[in-house]
Amino acid sequence: MSESAPTETIIVAFVHGLSDSDTVVREICAAALGKCGARAKPALETLQKLANSDDAAADFAKSAVRQIEAATPVQGK
Repeated sequence: MSESAPTETIIVAFVHGLSDSDTVVREICAAALGKCGARAKPALETLQKLANSDDAAADFAKSAVRQIEAATPVQGK
């Protein structure tokens, strides 16, 4: 099985999973988005809302935000 870049469909599915009723699903989706790197930039707003909440998955979302931001090139450099 070859490794491929995450597609938009996968990113959308992970974002949808951030609002799942199961804490573990939210945690896994947040962690997976972090692993998607810059391709998950469209998910940042949703991840930041989760990261700033008192949700059990907030720490996973915070980590994902850091990973995505670190992988995203800075404009103007």
